[in-house]
Amino acid sequence: MNDLLRDILIADLPPAFVNGFEKAAIWSYNEAWERVKNETCITDDGCHYLLPHLRRVLLESALSNLALDSGLRVQSKEVSSGAHKYIEVRVGRLVMTCSKTTGPNAVPRSCDFRDQYSNINEHIPQQNLFPVNSTPGPESLYCLIIHGPTAQNKDDLGFCCFGFPSQDMKDWVQPPIPLADIRDYQRLYYRKSDDNHAKIQQAEGKLKPGFDTGHAEEERA
Repeated sequence: MNDLLRDILIADLPPAFVNGFEKAAIWSYNEAWERVKNETCITDDGCHYLLPHLRRVLLESALSNLALDSGLRVQSKEVSSGAHKYIEVRVGRLVMTCSKTTGPNAVPRSCDFRDQYSNINEHIPQQNLFPVNSTPGPESLYCLIIHGPTAQNKDDLGFCCFGFPSQDMKDWVQPPIPLADIRDYQRLYYRKSDDNHAKIQQAEGKLKPGFDTGHAEEERA
């Protein structure tokens, strides 16, 4: 695994967004299934057709609201054919879109907007994310948030990952990173930061009386 890509996700994605999206995805899968299941006027074939469309609408709406609440930049964009719109999220060095796939390692089908975004990932396979004479800048990497149901139940979220597609959108530059891994790394990172902060405060508390005493003795002298 390219640790730099993982570290960029950990650093650039707000923990509130990572935690919130996992909950939003679980809710969207369950909610879409409940709504479709309770539509008695729709045939089973109609339910089968409607389910992925409703799930996508619910999840992308939740993604948009969550990203805005987390301080990320969000745009609703239209595909070149005008057939539908998609959500684009920008934060730090990342440009992100969201797609359902058939499995945690499956690459979404190629399309115009994903092909255009993936061009910015040309340096990743070289193990050199950016040219030597440049530094990582904003919106320098295209990341796909991929998700899909469990094999047993279409109403349950089976996986949710962050993936960096190759420039030609035919493969991943490395296996997608589970959202749960980023969540756990962030929790560990911020826990360590809190522990270090507490240790510093504790050390300052021990040093401060001695400093004050010495200062007072200097004044008396």
